[in-house]
Amino acid sequence: MSLARFSVNNRVLVNMLMLVILMAGGIFAFTLVREFFPESRPDKVMITAVYPGQQPEEVEKSVTIKVEEAVHDIEGIEKVDSTVSEGVSMTTLTLYSDVEDINVVVQEVKSEVDALADLPEDVERVTINKLEPRLPVISVALYGEGSEAELKRAVKRLRDDLLLLPGVSDVQLSGIRSDEISIELKPLKLLEYDITFDEVATAIRGVNIDVSSGQLKGNRLTVSVRMLGEERRGIDLENIVIRSDPDGRKVLLKDLATVRDGFVESDLESYFNGEPAANCIVYKTPSQDAIQISRLVKAYVKGKLGETFDPFGFQQISQAPWYQKPVSTVGSGLTWLMTIVSGRGDPRTIYEQSAAQPFEHQFQVALHTDLARFIEGRLDLMTRNGRAGLVLVLISLMLFLNWRVAIWVAAGLVVSFLGTFVVLWAMGETINLLSMFGLIIVLGIIVDDAIIIGENIYRHVEEGMPSQEAAVRGTDEVAWPVCVTIMTTIAAFAPLLFIQGQIGDFMRVLPIVVLAALTVSLVEALVILPAHLSHIKTTSPSATKLSGWRRVLKSLAASPDQLMRGRLQDFYERLLRVALKWRYVTLALAFSTVVASFGLIAGGIVDLVFIQKMDSETLMCGVEMPVGTVVGQTREQVKRINDFALTLPEVKNVQMFVAMQMDIKGGGGAEMQSHLGQLILELKAADERELDDQRSSDELLVELREFARTLQGVNSVNWDAMNGGPGGRDIHIKVSGPNFDELVQVGEDLQRTLDSYTGVFDLDDDHDEGKREMTLRLKESARPTGIDENRLGSHVRSALYGRESHRISRNREDIRVMVRYPEIFRESLFHLESMWIPTAMISGQRGWVPLHEVARLEPGEGFTAVHRSQRQRAVSVYGAVDTDVADSSVVLGRVREDFDRNIAPNYPDVRIEFLGNFEERTKAFGSLWIAFPVVLVLIYMMLAGLFRSYAQPVVVMAAIPFGLLGAIVGHWITGNPITILSEIGFVALAGILVNDSLILVDFINRRIRDGADPFEASVTGARSRLRAILLTTLTTASGLTPLMFETSFQAKFLTPMAVTLTFGLIFATALTLVIVPSLNLIFLDVKKLAGFDDRPDPGVAEI
Repeated sequence: MSLARFSVNNRVLVNMLMLVILMAGGIFAFTLVREFFPESRPDKVMITAVYPGQQPEEVEKSVTIKVEEAVHDIEGIEKVDSTVSEGVSMTTLTLYSDVEDINVVVQEVKSEVDALADLPEDVERVTINKLEPRLPVISVALYGEGSEAELKRAVKRLRDDLLLLPGVSDVQLSGIRSDEISIELKPLKLLEYDITFDEVATAIRGVNIDVSSGQLKGNRLTVSVRMLGEERRGIDLENIVIRSDPDGRKVLLKDLATVRDGFVESDLESYFNGEPAANCIVYKTPSQDAIQISRLVKAYVKGKLGETFDPFGFQQISQAPWYQKPVSTVGSGLTWLMTIVSGRGDPRTIYEQSAAQPFEHQFQVALHTDLARFIEGRLDLMTRNGRAGLVLVLISLMLFLNWRVAIWVAAGLVVSFLGTFVVLWAMGETINLLSMFGLIIVLGIIVDDAIIIGENIYRHVEEGMPSQEAAVRGTDEVAWPVCVTIMTTIAAFAPLLFIQGQIGDFMRVLPIVVLAALTVSLVEALVILPAHLSHIKTTSPSATKLSGWRRVLKSLAASPDQLMRGRLQDFYERLLRVALKWRYVTLALAFSTVVASFGLIAGGIVDLVFIQKMDSETLMCGVEMPVGTVVGQTREQVKRINDFALTLPEVKNVQMFVAMQMDIKGGGGAEMQSHLGQLILELKAADERELDDQRSSDELLVELREFARTLQGVNSVNWDAMNGGPGGRDIHIKVSGPNFDELVQVGEDLQRTLDSYTGVFDLDDDHDEGKREMTLRLKESARPTGIDENRLGSHVRSALYGRESHRISRNREDIRVMVRYPEIFRESLFHLESMWIPTAMISGQRGWVPLHEVARLEPGEGFTAVHRSQRQRAVSVYGAVDTDVADSSVVLGRVREDFDRNIAPNYPDVRIEFLGNFEERTKAFGSLWIAFPVVLVLIYMMLAGLFRSYAQPVVVMAAIPFGLLGAIVGHWITGNPITILSEIGFVALAGILVNDSLILVDFINRRIRDGADPFEASVTGARSRLRAILLTTLTTASGLTPLMFETSFQAKFLTPMAVTLTFGLIFATALTLVIVPSLNLIFLDVKKLAGFDDRPDPGVAEI
């Protein structure tokens, strides 16, 4: 029994299946996790080692090199890169793309690192973590006047409250320093009492501790015994006895030191809109919904502040136009209902509870970096365009099909659409920008199979066949070609699963959505649609027997069919006869237009870029002062930019960081140095700026760069726009080799070379030499005193950096107790030279000698950070490219040529590597060069099996070049550049284009096998399929058209792919209707000349 007959005989069961799909799909459409982009697969492992108080070169030698040697040969690791700064070593392991389970690599790395036995004892901890891309959902800033302690208490209370919200489980604090108890020993008191740092630290550690002392077990009761000695406050440590002399005199800690209960010594400062600030940054886990988390956080904050809040948009609906209110009301109501039913937490309840308990602190509170706003905007864009596309598809169906068939085909579209959400839930996918875009792509495609089957069933009904038999026979006749058309489309999208790089991680969900939607649509067309069409009436009253409005409606309903069967088909037949008569000329003209279209790219008329430039809503500024600049001078210069940015009407808020720079575009991490500063400018929404006739991000960058040039004493000020999504720096060249001096020189040569290119700006490197340092060398005269390098270095380090006595737990925070000199004795070289060093104990006696008598002080220069690549030191050169003037790939191509010709001969051991945007572009394009031939081969194999011919699939696939023609012309007409998404669209287009050609050639072949003349068979076969071909093309194009002409900022990232699919399909269809019959006739001419039977092999008609 065929599927169609099963469907017709079990209509109740089929309808129940349809209802289940509709209900489940409706539920999952509102409850699936929503996020910005799909979760990206982690492909990096970070090894962090903390070696406090040590300079970068010492950390590199003692820790970094040993870690690199231990892990570099682990299977699956592609690259080993390290960044070493003062007291910290960070090694990043980049894995090959074919590593299936990163956790296995992490475990191997942990085993190798744990086996290292020769790491210094003072290395505090070594942590190994996966670098999982994380974007904050929303941030809350507390800022204003007040003490640092008050600000910290307020922001920690805010964090605790946020963690109580349903679904919020990850809140990180920034802009605050950890608590620390500093025991500041007075140098003269150490001499007076003959006590060292180690003795003080040991004494404190020995008495300030809680010890479990066992249990008392009786017949009726067991009692635990615990020795309590740990104090939680700094003032409670003052009476600790450091030493008891034989004469009974006790030396207390307060006799030697001042105890300060404060914060760790750090230059880092954080500001929001120019005032001291701390931030709560809310993240989501893969299973949490970003929009729901954002709503709950906003409900909490706005309730505390007493501001109005409309989480589901009901207030906004009241101000909407009347024609939008019904749909908007239903949508908001369903969103609220699903939120309550799913147990995610009601934002309105949170708002009311928070409003009853306002903030108790005096600081201002502001929401910022609301990523959920972008998610809502993009999902609203996709929903809006999907809704408009759906309407256009329905109109197209009603115009070209019998209205009953059109209604049931349209119903199948809804079933397929909602069924896709069920499949997405089963596969663990989420609702995001890419999955929604995939749904829009298939919006018109998923009705193609239903159109072919529905039209074929109705044709049999029109010929007088009973409706039930027509439903079975009409479905069975085209079932195999329909399956092949679906398979060719799936084959076109499937290779997108294997695109490498960040683009591959982002685009992976697209073929999954298409695969799910097409599979569900095929099931609907073969199982559900025949049952619905099995009750179509075979006869109906003619229009002449009707009267009044019924006659008018009947005439209107019949007019599209009359148009298709009349003038349009007659015009097409006349055109086709001319084209077939001059088929060789037709073919030559057609392919010449394809060649000419590529001239639009070669001539630069249509730009070819990786990702098109978009109006950003976040700007970042990195400020670098001369190495060694004190934090006060850095703050002064960064604040000048901060104050200027706040005067710009397009700027919403500014975050300012002093003594820190975060490398967001370069892959994460942060560098903490007193000469660095950073600003993050959040702009008004791009659409809002455009509506208010305000400047774009590029125009703002011009003004900000002009102002930055007025700053005095600044090494560099680099600006960048954050657009989100995959990418990287325009120019990122890593220079590596065995000789570090050569690397520095090559880096400078590359910067001079790049500076000579037009359109290249913001050049910089990561080599910061020039940090003043003082090295100590032990004199030989120190040996008799028992002072060696270890004793000298340990004492100096304890005095300047500090010796950790132990840690106590207070307010859920580990508090370090540090023993060191007071700050006034750690300010200048004089204090170092005048330091006294304890000698070794000789016969129970210890002496003290001045440092200058046992050591020489030699001035020098060091590094603020050391960078390594593949176990060698490296220097990276960065830059930006003005895409209106130059293309980054062309610039880097010139750099490679200049390097090989002018630089490499002088430095044969130095190699350069292009990273950033170029690396991602190379991975993505390289994958596409493989994917496109694979798609063609898969499609050819399916067609060859369908037609039982090696040559005729080439005829069908002749439509593909014309699709490329249409895509290129479409980019030219709309003014969009060809991007990586356009090229992904080229690959997907190949599978869609052959569908119409497949059905067309199959119908022509059937007529030839029935004995018709090939010329006449080509005409009649093409004429009979005109309506189906135009309708399938029209529905697919209609689904994408709203997005293609969307002008909002949210759509610009995806518009090039929509242009590729829409224009490619329209052009290819128009030419296919003429070229494919011509080429098929030429194919039969060649067979006849070669002496073969000019009749096609029996194909699907006889299967």
